[in-house]
Amino acid sequence: MTARIAYLVVLAAAAAVLAGLFIAGLEGGPGISDTPVYRIYGERMASGDLPYRDFVVEYPPGALAPFALAALVTSTQDGFDTAFQAIMVFSLAMASVLIVLSLEALRAPTGRVVLSVGFFLAGTALLGPFVLTRFDLYAAAVALAAVAAILHGRTVLGPALLGAAIATKIYPAVLLPLLVIRTWKRDGAAAA
Repeated sequence: MTARIAYLVVLAAAAAVLAGLFIAGLEGGPGISDTPVYRIYGERMASGDLPYRDFVVEYPPGALAPFALAALVTSTQDGFDTAFQAIMVFSLAMASVLIVLSLEALRAPTGRVVLSVGFFLAGTALLGPFVLTRFDLYAAAVALAAVAAILHGRTVLGPALLGAAIATKIYPAVLLPLLVIRTWKRDGAAAA
């Protein structure tokens, strides 16, 4: 990793944490929050129950990790909300770093990288506190990890992360045909 990329990674992570703290501090609540449902699922898993076997879950299996993590470190709804927000702010920072790493693989100029991260964070901030009560930032971070790995030529890690992203939220499945086409062009039909 070059000094330029290291600097951009640190800058992106710091800007994302600041944006996350700004979003968390905005006046007004998210209106509707799914965190009470997430907490129920998380507490059931923390107590040893298995999702889909011991209780019905309306979310894909990959989405359950932040629910369980927040439930493991808290015992109240307010504590869960705070822990879940922290996980989403961390996910926002990871997504920002992964945007930098993806654009680095494409050899994007510094200005383009800064603008890309800036627009990503501005768009996220425009969603307001609502965005910190959903697991979408976590799902985005997993999908961006897949993209970054694929762009960096990680032929096993990239597809594995794409599978994890699809298991978190279905929308990363749209990347699958692009991965197959890219692999076919680069490595031939047998590899695809």
